[in-house]
Amino acid sequence: MNGGDQTGFAADSTEWTGTTVAPGLVQVSLTIQTGKLARTSHKALIVFANARARTDAQWTTNRSICDDCFDDLAVKNGGHLPQAVVFPSYVNYLSTKNFPAQPNGAICLGLTGERIGYESGILDKDNQFALEPHTLLKPLPLYRPLDPKNDPAEWPGRFTVSNITSGPNRTYWYVTSQRYHTEWAYAVNAFIRPGSAPGADPANYTHWKYDPNCGTPTAVACYTNESLASCWTARTSLSFLDAASQKINPNTGQPYDMARLLTNVKTHEKGFHWQLALVDYINGKKTTYDIGTILEGLAVVGPNEASVKAFIDKLVLDMNTAYANDPLGGGNERVDPPGDMPYVDDTNGCVLFP
Repeated sequence: MNGGDQTGFAADSTEWTGTTVAPGLVQVSLTIQTGKLARTSHKALIVFANARARTDAQWTTNRSICDDCFDDLAVKNGGHLPQAVVFPSYVNYLSTKNFPAQPNGAICLGLTGERIGYESGILDKDNQFALEPHTLLKPLPLYRPLDPKNDPAEWPGRFTVSNITSGPNRTYWYVTSQRYHTEWAYAVNAFIRPGSAPGADPANYTHWKYDPNCGTPTAVACYTNESLASCWTARTSLSFLDAASQKINPNTGQPYDMARLLTNVKTHEKGFHWQLALVDYINGKKTTYDIGTILEGLAVVGPNEASVKAFIDKLVLDMNTAYANDPLGGGNERVDPPGDMPYVDDTNGCVLFP
């Protein structure tokens, strides 16, 4: 820092007040006038630095989770075919074997992910749905607002920046506040959830019938979505949940404990995917995934505010993508046995088996 370079900094100033956002050493150069035997006004030099960190509540990111708040999960076309087929039937169990994510077959009992994307979908740059509403919960985006198209009201105030025009950090831009937040949710399969209108309506009981002549078994076009309502109502007037609760579990000699199954699914979705893989993991990797920590410590050199904001926007997008693919973050999964449950053998007249 050279006093002569500072606008309005007089040659005999005793103080300088400025902003420092980049770490490092502040060096002060002094020019001592000569030619006099005594110079009492400059006989002593005192250097004092008073630094204040920019840490307060504005850097805390609001995190919220919606507890099992969706009643329509697993109903749209029997589920989202490339990811999971969710009605607990034998045909649907077999269908998932065609997909790389479920080579052994599976029934999806619960999902966790970004709430707003599930409710409203995500639009791409061409105003087309990159993710259709009410299809599946997804791990992206991690932080909202996502972009001006999907969050137009929030986008202008996502963060504010300021430029330093004097002092040792002049030309730097830094973030002065941020308003990002996470909106997460988990939901349990409607067919095993008490009080679920979709799960209680046999019209929503479907399976995917695979066309063996189809060349690409993972394509949705290879499957026909068929209703099981007629065969189910011919067997019972009960919902799947009620019928399963009355079925005897051959392993215990007692009715299937569907309440315990429901609790285990909730514990996995909320306790693992939300608490461990999101909240705890981000708290342990603040400089990698905690947006408040990252923006609070950011210092950027750029020609103007627009270019600096574009740089930060890309940084946030890249961070969201990295978290979604992180095998210990958004890409994390753990096999927690949910508990025994029957499935519908829809190859044999909708019989509960075993």
